[in-house]
Amino acid sequence: MKFSWSRLSEYGLIAVLVFSILWRGGKGLEATWLLALMVAFAIIISSLRKIFRFDQTEPLSPLSPAPRKTDIPVFLWITILLYVAWSIASYFLSTTRNYGLDEILRTVSLSLLLFWAVRTGLDGKQRFLFLSTRAIAYSSIIAAIIGIAVYVLQPVDRFVGTFFDYRFTTDYWPNAWAEFTLLAWPFMVIECMRTTKNWVRWILITGIGLVIGSLFLSYSRGGFLALVVQLSLLFVIFLYLGLRDIRYRRILRTIRDSVLVRIALITVFTVAMFLSVNLLRSNFHEVQSVAQKVTFTAAEGTSSIDERKEFWQQALELSKDRPLFGYGPYSFRFVQPHLADHVLATSDHPHNVLLKIAMESGWPALLFYALVILYILGIAFKMLFAERREWSQEKDIVTIMLLLAVIGVFAHNMIDYNLQFVGIAMPLVLALGFLVVPTSSSQESVSSSFIRWKFSQYLFRFQILLSAVLIAILIAEGYPLALSSIGRHYEAAGNIDEALIWYGKAQHEWFSRDMFLSEAQIYLNKNDLGKAMEAVNRYLTVNTEDPRVWKLRAMIALRMGDMPLAESSIDTAYADGKYTDLQIFELLLETAKDPQRKALLLPRKEEFDTLFSDYATAVEQDVHFIDLSQAPEMLMQTARDLSNLYPTDDARYVQIARKAFDHAVTERAANTARKPGILW
Repeated sequence: MKFSWSRLSEYGLIAVLVFSILWRGGKGLEATWLLALMVAFAIIISSLRKIFRFDQTEPLSPLSPAPRKTDIPVFLWITILLYVAWSIASYFLSTTRNYGLDEILRTVSLSLLLFWAVRTGLDGKQRFLFLSTRAIAYSSIIAAIIGIAVYVLQPVDRFVGTFFDYRFTTDYWPNAWAEFTLLAWPFMVIECMRTTKNWVRWILITGIGLVIGSLFLSYSRGGFLALVVQLSLLFVIFLYLGLRDIRYRRILRTIRDSVLVRIALITVFTVAMFLSVNLLRSNFHEVQSVAQKVTFTAAEGTSSIDERKEFWQQALELSKDRPLFGYGPYSFRFVQPHLADHVLATSDHPHNVLLKIAMESGWPALLFYALVILYILGIAFKMLFAERREWSQEKDIVTIMLLLAVIGVFAHNMIDYNLQFVGIAMPLVLALGFLVVPTSSSQESVSSSFIRWKFSQYLFRFQILLSAVLIAILIAEGYPLALSSIGRHYEAAGNIDEALIWYGKAQHEWFSRDMFLSEAQIYLNKNDLGKAMEAVNRYLTVNTEDPRVWKLRAMIALRMGDMPLAESSIDTAYADGKYTDLQIFELLLETAKDPQRKALLLPRKEEFDTLFSDYATAVEQDVHFIDLSQAPEMLMQTARDLSNLYPTDDARYVQIARKAFDHAVTERAANTARKPGILW
């Protein structure tokens, strides 16, 4: 086979796609960096190919129309670029700039990937569509098989596929896996439709049952509802086409005669998957009750619904505070605790993609984002339902399945948010790009006016420039990111001196995340208060919204004997994060050692009693694994500080704390007694 740069870029993107699906769902930074690097490479190769006209001998797919001199719709160009520009502006205006760069990199690279996918299709080739389809289909089967092993042999009680991080006991993402299955099964149907080998078709039919069965094993109520939306839409589309046009009744007859048999088989495989895998798990670990999950009587009860409503309301309120550019990418995690009114009722996102964009990047960014999605869906539906003389069953099935994949994911993202997973975001963007192609490529050739041609050239050059800048940022930030990551590994291993050396080498890091906080904590432990305060101040230059930095600043100030600084810092930390960290409350009470401060705190007894009781209740209910943290011990210390402040209630404070602590001891013992995982 003759070497082809364009094919190299295609296979590189497929490799990133497979890697993202099979390795933690693409949650890690390595997936984001690989995605951005390969997309930029593909864009540059595609651009050079157009300029110098190499790789022009590749055959066309029979499914594709002849190449036309069409271009990406101008409206789509403009809205996507406006969304990208607004997101970048939001990042530079953010008050939480130590986070968010990875989201910007994903936004830019996924936008470029959308352009590239559309451009590839408009050049008359559908090879990449089917390469992607095949990669997603078989990767999904492999991921489901891996997920069976994890679900059966590990103590995690919900199916997660490959969406987990084995290094951490709480990093399992069943809802993200459920969302991925909503995206995967339509691609698997496309691949099943295209294959001409019966044994391959049987593998895919079994795989579809496996993947849909794993959705039910994830016990994701939102995933199940989104699946119902997909199947309902599928029924409505075929019903409409069959009633409107006699030609589509042939498709309905085809479904009746052959596809219904496959649907029945998939249903059987789905049920068999659910029952058999749960039976296997019961030999090693407890199986979650379906009835309890459906009736909201499981361990979390209705708390997930109540918390989501709170997050939606809080995101809406925060978006009104900064409607133009928002608080910045990934800022919800830091800003939302300001409005929290329940212990540990926090999240990295508001569980709604639209509210996340509005709160973090502003309402204009949400408008551009919505216009892009609605425009693509609109032209896809228009193509599907348009009155036309020629039609293709294969083309229509592909379009319908891509629509189902996109709508299923967005339906799920109305009650959750998992687009930070490259393993979900990348196939979604490819599906959106593929949906644009049939309509655009079937249009008449665009006007050859000089203005339109000139506009297209400007956008073409901007695309190359954006890719070059993307590569430059990846290189510039990749090196210090690697240095700080080495430092984190040394810190986790307890080698703090070596960690400080590597942190020092990464001081110019833009995407610093918690590095300065880690540095400050290490220096505080070493009693080097001057350097600890310097690290805290460096953190405050990029993030003033994080309650943790104000708590650490108060701890350093207390150690230095600077009571005014300690009091002002802990007051800020308490106002912004009293429900997220019990130590903040304990430090606030510790400042009562100063007589003047004590006089100010004494009238707040009712407020303190309520907060103390809320934390005790959270420990007793084991909210978000709080029993496994140091919260029970901190609660005992808080009880002693409250007793010093309000001596008359000494016995009650001790009794409440002791009850919660004893419960934590029992839960920890039960957790220790549970069967350990077999895989790790």
